[in-house]
Amino acid sequence: MFSLALTATAEGAEGATSWSYDVRGGTPRFWTEGAGGARFTLWCQDWGTGPHPVLAIRIAERAAPANRLVRLVIDRSMIKLRADARGYIRTDCPLCADQATWLWNKLRSGHFMQIQLDDGRYSGFRIKGMAQLAGEAVCSRR
Repeated sequence: MFSLALTATAEGAEGATSWSYDVRGGTPRFWTEGAGGARFTLWCQDWGTGPHPVLAIRIAERAAPANRLVRLVIDRSMIKLRADARGYIRTDCPLCADQATWLWNKLRSGHFMQIQLDDGRYSGFRIKGMAQLAGEAVCSRR
């Protein structure tokens, strides 16, 4: 499997980012890691109508619980999203697309994200600097 990795990790530099970007199996992804190896990944899957993010969250080495709510708090704004049967959060429905746009803009401008899963798992992520990698349109690169 081919992977092109472009990682921005300028530690301590002004405007440093905690985000990474690469392409896996032809699908672009943005990701960041939190404490204890927690990972928030935004896959930019193309469903034939343009790219729609699929969120993959791993906390304590496990995916989000299937068919349960996931709470994301970015700075002081919260959104509740539902994981599918495999623990992924899909955004390929009309309401979901609006939520994806809201989330994309918050991730690009935010500083800290907290994720609370329905089974009690929690993690925090420093998210400052996504705008250095991500364009204004959902799933676009700078």
